[in-house]
Amino acid sequence: MNKKYSILFIFIISIVVVLSGCSSPGSNIIADNNDDIENSQTGNVVIAIKRPTTETTSDSGVKAQTILPESTNVRLRIFNNLRNITHDIVIPDTGLISEEIKLPVGTYTIEAIAYSPPYKNVHTLGKAIGIVVEANINSAVNITLEKPTCNMNAYIYDDANNKVNISKLEAGKVFYVDYTFDLKGFNQNYTYTRFYTYKEGERIPAALDYNNTTSNSTVTLSSPLVEVETILNIYARTNLLDDVYGDIFYVSVPNAPYLGDIPYQITLTPFEGGVVIGIE
Repeated sequence: MNKKYSILFIFIISIVVVLSGCSSPGSNIIADNNDDIENSQTGNVVIAIKRPTTETTSDSGVKAQTILPESTNVRLRIFNNLRNITHDIVIPDTGLISEEIKLPVGTYTIEAIAYSPPYKNVHTLGKAIGIVVEANINSAVNITLEKPTCNMNAYIYDDANNKVNISKLEAGKVFYVDYTFDLKGFNQNYTYTRFYTYKEGERIPAALDYNNTTSNSTVTLSSPLVEVETILNIYARTNLLDDVYGDIFYVSVPNAPYLGDIPYQITLTPFEGGVVIGIE
């Protein structure tokens, strides 16, 4: 029976965004690279981040920690059709940190990614749209960061070319996986996807497949030969592109084996005879 990926936790970080028309003493001012910023009416986006010290409980009764202990940084992307600004904030171990970003008056979208360096593995992400920057006016918005998710379904085609869902597969055969990503509002056009399979903790290069991702798509994978019944673990990884986010960020789904998340799985059974042509 397929072990579907399920959301074990929903992780939420409240990033308070305050818009003001003047800077406070000692604030960190980050200016846009556009030459017109000094000649424009501007406001300040004030980002406040605090690492919670307690766990919260969702409606389903599942305890959720609002920032993962593994998350050390938040990457912000603030953009509209005129400019794209990225800025990194280190999450404090205790207390509150706030930073100001000076922006020309306008309407912006803010995306936030909680991650860990040096490989920039994404843990949670989220966005807020329609953030209005007005001179001399304060307002606020919360950004909810959640784990990215991906639903997968493995299948083969029978002799009549009918689609047959599988939880077991004879080793050495090709199979297909339909998948649906949920990147919590992030634009899929700014990503590309790889699939990885593992048996007994060993990565199987032959089953690696590249795909230009959409939110719904299909990938073709090959299975390795095995001598005994073996679990094949399947992971997908979407990369957020550096020309948009300032660096390449790696979104593993399930949200990364090193965080203990359960992968999508099928069972491989030994080949029973005859001739098989495949890639080991």
